[in-house]
Amino acid sequence: MGSPRVHRELLAQGHTVGRGRVARLMRKNALRGKRKRRFRNTTQSNHAHPIALNVLEREFTADKPNAAYVLATSLTSGRWKAGCTWPSSLICIRDASSVGLWRRALTRP
Repeated sequence: MGSPRVHRELLAQGHTVGRGRVARLMRKNALRGKRKRRFRNTTQSNHAHPIALNVLEREFTADKPNAAYVLATSLTSGRWKAGCTWPSSLICIRDASSVGLWRRALTRP
């Protein structure tokens, strides 16, 4: 998989080398080409569910404690046999204190 790309790159750099030699040396040194991961679309915006109202109207300040919260969800997901999990935290806007911490699991169909 990776030897054709390496061979092309070596030829482009001006080296005279055969495909078989590149493949053999890569096997001998346990070198492999890295496969490109398949793109997986995780956002499904074409749905009939109602969109949440913008209650804060981008005003991220609060006059009193416990008036407004923000749900902070990590963009990093963990892969498990049951599906994917996203760590989340509920944060108070006024003092940035964490109110709760949990993870959301989405199971595979």
